[in-house]
Amino acid sequence: MTAAGKAPSVLAAALAVLLCCGSGAHATEVPIRTAGMAASVKVRTLLDIRYRTIVRQQHDFSCGAAALATLLKFHYDTDITEAELVEAMMRTGDPGRIRSQGFSMGDMQRFLAAHNVKANGYWAKLEETAEAGIPFIVLINVRGYRHFVVVKGIHDGRVLVGDPALGLKIYGLEDLQAIQEGPVFAIDDFVEVGRNSFNRPDEWRFRPKVTEAASVARPGGAQLMNLRPPGEF
Repeated sequence: MTAAGKAPSVLAAALAVLLCCGSGAHATEVPIRTAGMAASVKVRTLLDIRYRTIVRQQHDFSCGAAALATLLKFHYDTDITEAELVEAMMRTGDPGRIRSQGFSMGDMQRFLAAHNVKANGYWAKLEETAEAGIPFIVLINVRGYRHFVVVKGIHDGRVLVGDPALGLKIYGLEDLQAIQEGPVFAIDDFVEVGRNSFNRPDEWRFRPKVTEAASVARPGGAQLMNLRPPGEF
């Protein structure tokens, strides 16, 4: 049998591994061996794909840091980790308040200002903010738990959301507005960079089931976020 003839068995083995794979957060390189042929196949689980353009939060209190890391890394070409943001924002914020209530938009704004990046909160509806064509952070209230997420795109009444606790999700526009609280948080600088990363086709191609507000579960380990009044937020 030729090598070409053996290809289907290699593909079948790779698919079997994919279907049986666990929920690890990274792609796994799996060796595939058949008679007279060896290959190595990189396998990505659905969970890998769900978090491909999202920084996953590592602490109960850090969804704000993970959301900001997601915004910077995947929308503004700035390679920064959640851990680096946690450390930096802890230095300029109140560590006790942060550990018990989480980061605020004010913490995010101070971090960016310290690096000469202008950002602000805007009291606007989601569709109004979307007209600017840039990604932004919003605070949602999930059954009493406040949680930061990144709005990655809005199209045809649907919202593509990067959730640091749950991965990539799609909401109906009205459903997300029903659980949104407070202002939206956006970076004012580097507008063209932001616009080039908003509504990315490759992110929309991964199509999780549309989430309705009434069916949203509490993100695992999420803590109350401290959204400050306008001017401090």
